[in-house]
Amino acid sequence: MKKGTFIKLVVVLFFGGIFIFLGVKIVYVLSHFAGSYAYAKYYTIYDVSDDQLVNLIIEFKKKNPQYQVILPESGEIIDRMDDNGFYCASFYIKQKNIIINCVINLNKGAANDDACIGLCMILSSWQTPEAKFIKINDLPKNRKKEVINIFETEILNNLGKWKSVW
Repeated sequence: MKKGTFIKLVVVLFFGGIFIFLGVKIVYVLSHFAGSYAYAKYYTIYDVSDDQLVNLIIEFKKKNPQYQVILPESGEIIDRMDDNGFYCASFYIKQKNIIINCVINLNKGAANDDACIGLCMILSSWQTPEAKFIKINDLPKNRKKEVINIFETEILNNLGKWKSVW
């Protein structure tokens, strides 16, 4: 084989491998999550199903009511199922006055899959006129890192063994 042909083959295989890897990641996310949820930062929670994860979150908030988000007008807890089979959970982080919004896809398929939770967005400046939703990917790099660290240490560490997947 000629030296030039060998180099071309190596380059094609290298970039082809990168494209295949990225393609698999994109297909994984898009097949498990819909709409803007596809842009969230996702975590696998080992050895629990999605339904069990929802129950873990409910129990965690019962034991740690400071994380509960309750609408002031109605007294209603805002965690809920949406119309597409996603469980939406929110966690109030008092020291930062933000709400972290997460999603769990309860329609993703195999019952034996490990649970997956997505960190979607934050609501900054809770209960002030400046309050606004910001997608996790739209946060400035340092702020995004801070929010992710809070979510991982204060929430995920209390739900079980986990790994970042996207």
